[in-house]
Amino acid sequence: MRAAKRFAYVASHASGYVLRVCVSLLRVIFNSIFPALVALIGALTGLWASVYSGPLKASIEAVATRWGLSDEPKLVVPIAIALFLAFFGVFALQQLVRNSASKRAREELMKESGDLRGMVGDMHSLPPTGFLQEVQAFYGAVANSLYATSGGNTYDRNRESEAVRAVLAAVAGLAAYYDGSRKFVTYGANVMLYRDNTYIANLEPSKKARLERKILFCDAQQNKLASVDGVLESIPGFSTHHGKYGRLHTTPMIVLPVPHPATVRATDGDRDAALPGGPLAIARLEYATTQSVAAMMKWCEERSDIKRSVQFELQHFFEKGEGREIKSFASIPLFIREPTEEDASPEVVRRIGVLNIHCTAENILRRDGARMFVPIIQPFAVLLNMLLLRYLDDEVKKNVVPEGRLGSEVTTV
Repeated sequence: MRAAKRFAYVASHASGYVLRVCVSLLRVIFNSIFPALVALIGALTGLWASVYSGPLKASIEAVATRWGLSDEPKLVVPIAIALFLAFFGVFALQQLVRNSASKRAREELMKESGDLRGMVGDMHSLPPTGFLQEVQAFYGAVANSLYATSGGNTYDRNRESEAVRAVLAAVAGLAAYYDGSRKFVTYGANVMLYRDNTYIANLEPSKKARLERKILFCDAQQNKLASVDGVLESIPGFSTHHGKYGRLHTTPMIVLPVPHPATVRATDGDRDAALPGGPLAIARLEYATTQSVAAMMKWCEERSDIKRSVQFELQHFFEKGEGREIKSFASIPLFIREPTEEDASPEVVRRIGVLNIHCTAENILRRDGARMFVPIIQPFAVLLNMLLLRYLDDEVKKNVVPEGRLGSEVTTV
């Protein structure tokens, strides 16, 4: 039984090998030998007919008389048609094989070209020379600054805001260095805190109304807080800029809705319900980049479930509104994972907020460089998490939010 299986295995592989060899031979014959043979026979036939035209004609007449073809003129047409079809079939088969080979060669060339473009894009998105040394220098400076301001037994919000701005200035400076320190381009960074429904429900009515008035780009015109799963809130003092070409004249203090669920099913597939940037990043717990206003609007049109009226509002904000100086930006979610008390798995995710990096030019972080930039600056994100958790803990002590929630959504993953 085993020998029979082995024989069948060897036979199948041998037949496959023979078939591949035959196909290769046919390709060689029809792609190389056959065209040359046809051309050679045609040239020799033309030469022979021109040199021996008289004898050749007499020989054809003698053969036709011997076989009785001259007495049957009706056979001349079928014979001519048969010869035509035979030569046409051979020629068509040759062209079919050649076209198939050409198509396969074009597909391989396109694939290699795509791989080459991807490699070139990866090279352009790599960190510039000396970037890691800059990260080390910025981190050392920030760590020293935090150590100098960490004294005292009481929580000082002004001191903590200075520490947050120091981290943000370092991140903005690293983004500028990553982009090659472009001339006349200013970089900025800010933090938006995530406020879940528990936080919102425990706000005083006046504070809740003030928060609702700040919400932008929301489908609902009334009861906006009731229609979302949470919001991202800009905090005064948690923003800064970097660059010797001036600063951003406007730092929008806004509130953005975070929908639930983050994606909705449509007829053409799943579409994102969250706004581009911070809401999308905190909903997915992964970074999101916007390279230009035009690219953002195209994304909204093709891949989002955002209403057209909200799209117009978003476009106006970045072209003529408070965000008109911001041409591209990257949003990095700030969160921590903690094991449950019962078991190390599953984990709970505490959404803290979003780190936004923006600049006054398009194509931030070399267009595709965020995939390398974000992991490299994770130590700065850890520092921000530490500072923001202390800020949120101070809110808990002041009874702004229920104890234990720290103003962040808790989900089990």
